[in-house]
Amino acid sequence: MNKTALLLIDIQMEYFPGGALPLQNPEAATRKARALLNTFREQSQSIVHIQHEMTEANAPFFKPGTAGQKIHPLVVPSANEIVLTKHTPNSFYQTELLSLLKESDIDELVLCGMMTHQCVNHTARAAKELGFKVSVISDACATLEHIYGNNVIPATQMHNAHIAGLEGFIAAIYSTGRYIALYDKASEV
Repeated sequence: MNKTALLLIDIQMEYFPGGALPLQNPEAATRKARALLNTFREQSQSIVHIQHEMTEANAPFFKPGTAGQKIHPLVVPSANEIVLTKHTPNSFYQTELLSLLKESDIDELVLCGMMTHQCVNHTARAAKELGFKVSVISDACATLEHIYGNNVIPATQMHNAHIAGLEGFIAAIYSTGRYIALYDKASEV
């Protein structure tokens, strides 16, 4: 049986109303992430919270120690859960994530968080390249609109395009409800 870890990526206050970089519907995605977190906690499975931090002195967001850098209260880590700080979209790059997962013999990762087209996407691709089985929980992720040239790409399209780009070769894609139902069923065996 695979040993699985839940990665909650950058569910931080900057992405919520009043933050420096509010996303579309981060609250709904965070409620879904909380449901996943509850499931993993109930089964005593590995949980890793990823927290983005900018290191540049004039960074527009995620400055160390600011309210915006804090993890959202709905998914705040418990005392026994790992919190890793990263400085780039890839949660593996220049962090201890890979060594921590290997120490625990983790071979499967379940990803959720913020932003679908950046940190979730980069982390999923890196995880696949490192040999992990990857699942992304689409409704537990959120993003924002993007401007490319003269085009405004709505957040829903950004999210869907990046989830579609991950589906299949990179990751299995699930809704929260479907993943929890499958997870619960597997746990009964």
